[in-house]
Amino acid sequence: SRYYNNNQDFIIVACDKSRSKMVKARNFFDSMNATCIVPLALDTTKCVADDGGENGESSSVLKSVEEIITQAKPTKKDGLLNIKSFYPESFHRILLDPPCSALGLRPK
Repeated sequence: SRYYNNNQDFIIVACDKSRSKMVKARNFFDSMNATCIVPLALDTTKCVADDGGENGESSSVLKSVEEIITQAKPTKKDGLLNIKSFYPESFHRILLDPPCSALGLRPK
């Protein structure tokens, strides 16, 4: 399926390592009818696919973000799409919310 909002064709990929957090996010996005947002349980420090083809040559068949998402199968456990990686330079824009140093969260 394609994602539309005010006749703009786009996809927002929301990622977090925590599956439970992304299931909650998906439920919220669904309740808001935000069909353009695709939540993924994904470690973004390890989500860049190797773009090399056979024998280390560059592959000309790199899938777009939309192709990867539309071809992905949802998991039986929680329904999140089973996506592990995207190809280098496949996103037009990236909005990053990096983790803080967690200095304020010291154990007691």
